[in-house]
Parts: sequence; C-alpha cells; structure tokens
Amino acid sequence: MKQSVHIAIMTMAAAAMLSSSAAYASGGSCRPRALTAAEKQAGERVLARLRPLLPSAPAGWRIDGADATDIASGSCLDANTHKSEPQPVSVQVRRRFVRDSPPPAAAATPAPATTPRPAVDPQMQARAKVLEQQIAELKRQEQEIAAAYRAASVAGNSAAKQRASADSRELRIAMQAPQKELMQIREAERRQRAAQAAVLHETAVSQTKASLANRRVTNVSLNTNSGRALARASKVVDVPGTAMAIVVPGLSTNLLFGSGWTHMTHQAFRPWDPQAPLTRVQDVNVALDGPEEVMQALIRALDLKALDALIER
Repeated sequence: MKQSVHIAIMTMAAAAMLSSSAAYASGGSCRPRALTAAEKQAGERVLARLRPLLPSAPAGWRIDGADATDIASGSCLDANTHKSEPQPVSVQVRRRFVRDSPPPAAAATPAPATTPRPAVDPQMQARAKVLEQQIAELKRQEQEIAAAYRAASVAGNSAAKQRASADSRELRIAMQAPQKELMQIREAERRQRAAQAAVLHETAVSQTKASLANRRVTNVSLNTNSGRALARASKVVDVPGTAMAIVVPGLSTNLLFGSGWTHMTHQAFRPWDPQAPLTRVQDVNVALDGPEEVMQALIRALDLKALDALIER
C-alpha cells in the first residue's frame, strides 16, 4: 500500500507542476520556437522583476541549490485557421526548498491499522452452504413437480394436476424459511465487507495525508504567460489579491493573476489577446507544491500586489 500511495503522490505532484514556461494554446499542437533578440531582452527584463518576488525559506526549511530560470515560447497550430501561430514569450523562475529539520511530531506517519477480520466467519459460511444445498434440493423437487404437472395436463388427469399443484405450494412455503435465512446471512456479509472496506480506506487516507505532510521538498515557481494551471481534482478557493486560486488540498496551490481565468475539472485557463505584442505579460501563475502548512507560509510571504503589477495591461 505504501508503494501505491507514493506513486499516487508523485503522479499528482507531477500533474500539479505542469504549469511550465512552455506556451499553451487550446485546440492545437505546439512546438518550441526560437526567440528573437528583442524577445530575449524583454524576457530578461521580466525575469529581473520576477527574481526578487521569490519567497525566502520558511522556518525549518532552506533553499536547495540555485534558482532555475527559463525564457521560452512556441508556435501552436490554430484549430480554426490550421496555421502555426507564434505564442507569447513565457518566463519562469523556480525555487526549491528542503527540510532543514525533522517534520513536527504531529505529522508522523501513523502505524497501519490492524487488518480487519475476514468479512464472514467460518460458521456463517458453513451455514450458508447448508442453506444453499437445501434450497437447491427444493428447487430440484419443484422442477420434478412441474414436469409431473405438465404430464398430467397432457394426459388430462385432473387429480394428478391437483396433487402437483398442492405439492408445488408446499415446496414454495418450505423454501421461504431457508431463503430468508440465507438472505440475512448475505446481508450480514455485505455489512461486514463494507465495514472492512471503510477501515482500509480510512487507513489509506490517513497514510496519504501523513505522507504529504512529511514531504521533504517544496517547490515554488513564478510563471508569466503560462495560459493555464493544470492540477487534477483541483477546486477554486478565495485568496484575496488574486484573480483565481486553485488547490489540491495538501498537495498543490496555483495563484493566478490576470483577467479571463476559467476553471474546469482539472485546470484553469485563459485566452491570450491576439492583438497584444508577444512580449507583453498577460498573466502570472504562482505554482506551489509541498506540505500544506509550508505552502501557506510561502503564500503569506509573497507580495501579491507586486505579482499582479507584473501584468502589462
């Protein structure tokens, strides 16, 4: 179970950080393109404004290595014109933090819960088999009576038909008690299996939460002109000072600046102004992933007004 939880965490984290500097255009495939000298210079100017806005390491954490930067763009196939269109220049600066001290004791991974007992005890299983055999024998007798009834009908033997009908009624009455008892046993099995599944689910959820809280690495990236924020199973939350914020609780957060953001299922996205210069900053996406309390500390350290002021309206 630990391995599957770890894989799930890594998959979700990878999805949450896909808001990279690679340009995005809905409805078409994209390829990187070479930047002009003027675009590179414009990107360097934006980068110079982005760097000071990266947050410092929160308590108990330290910066891990040098910040990573990227200035890039692409050409995307327009879904309507079927022509390759150059995309706005996107700038990104990323900072990685690692724990400088052990996680708090409250975040320690809980010991796995004791595996629940089997869904059905042997005595109930044995009784169910006896009842099934009893019901099967009664049904076999019922088929014999039905055959006798049909034969009597063909022969025109009214007395034999009446005896067959009476025997059939008695069998149906005799079958009610074992069928009812068997149904009660099956319902008890269903409830026990549901209780077992609930215990296993709760244990998995607790271990997943603890694993997320115990993560030793946190990342934050500041992106301009990303055009989208991809975070599966995300939900919109209210963060004053942003145009939109989406979170996967305990896993990732995206703070979005700029107009026109829309959220749908697993991503937030916005259109670009086709008339704007490709070097204009139209949106900003702050992507964070890490333990919840660390992400909140980093958000409090961010200058949201300065991030919003990066947008060239």
